[in-house]
Amino acid sequence: RKITGILLAFVLCIGTASQAGAVTIDEAEKKADQLESDKKKAEEEKKTLSEKLDEIIKKMNETQEHLTAKEDEISDAENELIQAQIAEDDQYDSMKKRIRYLYEGGNTQFLEMMMTSSSITDLLNKAEYVAKLSSYDRDMLVEFQDTVKTVQDKEAKLQEKYERQEERARKRMNKKARGVTLDTQLPKKE
Repeated sequence: RKITGILLAFVLCIGTASQAGAVTIDEAEKKADQLESDKKKAEEEKKTLSEKLDEIIKKMNETQEHLTAKEDEISDAENELIQAQIAEDDQYDSMKKRIRYLYEGGNTQFLEMMMTSSSITDLLNKAEYVAKLSSYDRDMLVEFQDTVKTVQDKEAKLQEKYERQEERARKRMNKKARGVTLDTQLPKKE
């Protein structure tokens, strides 16, 4: 009986110990499964964040390319404006010289030229010459006015491009500021 009692006590002790070990193994397996699940979630989150980062970098590169293209466009417009201003200045100087010549010579030169004609053919030729000069002067005045208008239009377009560029820069700065604000407001995972 003693032996049976000892044996029974021994079997009970071993059974209890193996159950305790089994609970520990089950808990360890559950913990391992939980860690594996957490690891998968972290990898998925890493992948998602990596994709978002790639998308942001792509957008930044596209924006930089667009910005560079706009800067080139503005530079071209500035060069066109400079060329138009040079043409305007040249035409203005030519007109000024022509008006000075007409003012200094006066209309008497034309009248004198007509009166000194030796024949009707000579008179008609000189009259045609005077008409061509007058027409040329009118054409040059119209061309000068067109050039002035072109310069004004180019200046207005260039100013508009500057303003649009500044507006885009302000919007980008606001987006960046909002992004920084959102980053600081996100809860930190530990």
